[in-house]
Amino acid sequence: MTPATIDGAMVAYGMPMGPLELADKVGLDVVRAAGETLAPGAAAPKALSSRLAQGHKGEKTGQGFYSWKGGKAIKQQKN
Repeated sequence: MTPATIDGAMVAYGMPMGPLELADKVGLDVVRAAGETLAPGAAAPKALSSRLAQGHKGEKTGQGFYSWKGGKAIKQQKN
């Protein structure tokens, strides 16, 4: 399942933005730090850890769950 599929389902549910696009907007490093504060000792999801290990922090680096260009997420719908 792609990030766009997950986010699309949440937008269809009524959210203004899906959780993965929001994570990219906030910054994946910030998301990890918030998770560490809220759940000390819990492991970060692999999808998050692998992106951070590659230096991908979301919109601010141009790559996260999505590629970013001009402040817009480039979404591809594939299952």
